[in-house]
Amino acid sequence: MTAGWELTTPRKRLILIGLSTGVFLASIESTVVSVAMPAIVGELGERSAYIWPIALYMVASSVSGPIWGRLSDVIERKAVYIAGLLTFTTGMLLSGLAWDMRSLIAFRVLQGVGGGALLVLTFTVIGDLFRVEERGYVTSYTSTVWAFSSAAGPVLGGWLTENVGWRWIFLIGVAPGTAAALIALRAMPRLGGTGKEFDLRGAALFVLGTGSLMLLFESEVSRPELAAALAAIGGLAIASFVVLERSAKNPLLPLRSLRDRYVGTAMAVNFVAGFVFFGTISVMPAVLQWGLGLEPTPAGLVIVSGTLGWVAAANVASRLVVDHEVGALVRLGLSLIAGSMVGISAAAVQGVLALMVPSLLMLGFGMGMVVPPTLIATQTLSRREELGITTSMLAFMRVLGGSMGSQAMWFPMASSLGAHPSGPLTLSSALGSFGLGFAAIVPALLLLRGITYPDLRDYERTSLAHHGDH
Repeated sequence: MTAGWELTTPRKRLILIGLSTGVFLASIESTVVSVAMPAIVGELGERSAYIWPIALYMVASSVSGPIWGRLSDVIERKAVYIAGLLTFTTGMLLSGLAWDMRSLIAFRVLQGVGGGALLVLTFTVIGDLFRVEERGYVTSYTSTVWAFSSAAGPVLGGWLTENVGWRWIFLIGVAPGTAAALIALRAMPRLGGTGKEFDLRGAALFVLGTGSLMLLFESEVSRPELAAALAAIGGLAIASFVVLERSAKNPLLPLRSLRDRYVGTAMAVNFVAGFVFFGTISVMPAVLQWGLGLEPTPAGLVIVSGTLGWVAAANVASRLVVDHEVGALVRLGLSLIAGSMVGISAAAVQGVLALMVPSLLMLGFGMGMVVPPTLIATQTLSRREELGITTSMLAFMRVLGGSMGSQAMWFPMASSLGAHPSGPLTLSSALGSFGLGFAAIVPALLLLRGITYPDLRDYERTSLAHHGDH
């Protein structure tokens, strides 16, 4: 560990540039494709497959993250990161060369598998290379890169599609991806690697189970028999996974980590925060366009206020976490999210745009106060040999919560918008959707009430002394 921390500042900066390039590419590729899909369908055909290049990329990226994380614990972080980056870049190149819709879907899945490594291993490597007092500003920097690239994706995708063709939304990233791999190869030290056996059976069950359930949530399956099959496969695979992990010698997901009060709480809080934030963001276009009568572009700008709030608060919280108790910051964040649900409900019912923007900003502020503190605390308090899997599971729980929240928060307002496609939401539908978000926060706050996190700087110092500074 200290070998990473003792790298020179220029070398750390070079590594951070390479990591940020990977984050930028993975993040922008999750949003850039949607705006180009009409043009892609126009050339490749198969309009019925419109959603699959987007949905399957998201599922592959989310589900593969914990696999990459655990591989990096078992094999070695640098080698696994480069493998993920090259997988992503290869998928990006092949997507740009796709000859029909089926090939595009297959290559987007490959790209998504690689993308899962870039997001989770970036923050894992940061946990390896930077001490807790440095991790704050580094995390805020990479979070800003993520937010900027997510917001820029649709704009860049639209410009490239109109001016040089849709294939360049993929091909433009090949050179930066290759450069990032070369930077990692040259500058990144060898990190981690226990040499233990990888839990292949557990990984297969995890992918099958979570992949089936996320596909059910993300793709809006319309055939009841297919939805039932996905639910059954997902549930059976997850149940088998839990049974297997209890007896595995080196499990994919060490269950003792979830039983740790700090790590387990962080997982639960990220699930709830993802449920509310992404659930709210997913229903906002309908609320703003059908309920408040905004055009798509102004509606998009209003929604971006949530992301901007997240980035602003993340930059503050990432620095506060070193000198302030983590639980207090997270409780503040969850309280802000709960308050935003009240404001959004009132704005939706009354049709008041002036109240909607500050409410979405509050929602983003809440996420910014939850995500970086729980990430930095989890990395500091986790076992070094489990850093990859705990970091990746934290992100996975947030995404899983978002997938479920997108569906759950849509149902209460679907009937209202169907019956009254224009005008403010009814009180019952607003309370049903955003009241559900408010209700989800309550158990998370209760869970945190009895928990006081240790001082992270002191904990890291004590841990180093206990383990002989390695």
